[in-house]
Amino acid sequence: MMPRGLVELTKIVIDQDPLPEKPRTLDDIWDKFTGCAVIGPIRNNAENNFIHEILKDILSRESVKGDDWIRRASEIVRKSKSSTMDTEKIGVLKQLDQELVGLNETLKHASEVFENRVYEGRRISPELFEHLANHSKAQEFVSQICHPRGELKISGFGLVKTILWLHGCGVGHTMVPPTNHIKSFLEEYYNMSLRPDQARRRRYTSEDEAGEDWYVFSPINQKFGEIATQMAPKLSIPPTARDAGVAVFWYKSTQNLLYKTSAKPRFTLERFLDFLKDEFRGRLESLGDKLFDIDSIEELENRLRDYMG
Repeated sequence: MMPRGLVELTKIVIDQDPLPEKPRTLDDIWDKFTGCAVIGPIRNNAENNFIHEILKDILSRESVKGDDWIRRASEIVRKSKSSTMDTEKIGVLKQLDQELVGLNETLKHASEVFENRVYEGRRISPELFEHLANHSKAQEFVSQICHPRGELKISGFGLVKTILWLHGCGVGHTMVPPTNHIKSFLEEYYNMSLRPDQARRRRYTSEDEAGEDWYVFSPINQKFGEIATQMAPKLSIPPTARDAGVAVFWYKSTQNLLYKTSAKPRFTLERFLDFLKDEFRGRLESLGDKLFDIDSIEELENRLRDYMG
């Protein structure tokens, strides 16, 4: 059975947060890539955006090639910590400090892939992303980028980051990133078991971002494809798996602000829609201004908790 509220929220996503246009320049593609490269496993979007912003001056393709990138990044982190009393920012910066070696490896490796590797005769470029509009090509490209045995494998850049990168570049609409938001939604609303047993887990190497991601990738895509198909007769514009996945992202990202409260289980999809309409006039962009900004997310959290009583 379709979760109540999911069709309406997906319609809002189609209207207000559609798949972006494909990038026009290589710099646009690289910027989308670095935005995904800084994603941390336990950070929210506001924290990831904060990190991307403070490092932006040393994230160009030329900057990441330097042997002193870690030193420069460490200096930015040090200055940022000393200039704030915000405990959340300080905690994020301390965590980032521990990730700089791995992030440097990802960025350097990616720079080499961007410059020297090809996929089906094309370097990473706007032309390639036109080619990836074909969903089967996009799925194969994902495997080449993030699977441990992929020919374009980029260290530290797994399934979730790769799919989010492709979405940011206007392709990959048949794929949904296997995030914790997506997994918990399917487990809660569809009673899907998305945790591999140990025998299956051992099939994956330690090089992968998370072995279980590959185990659940196909069933997640299949399920969201089915969800999109079921929604299609109810919407004027047929939704994609990506559209339904983004709807779940908005809902779950907001619901998680109620962690450690009794209100969290009561914050259903329908309640999210009420909150969006009552507090933000139904505008995802207005909600996002708070949800994705590290200086505003605490205010949003308090506002949501007051709303839920």
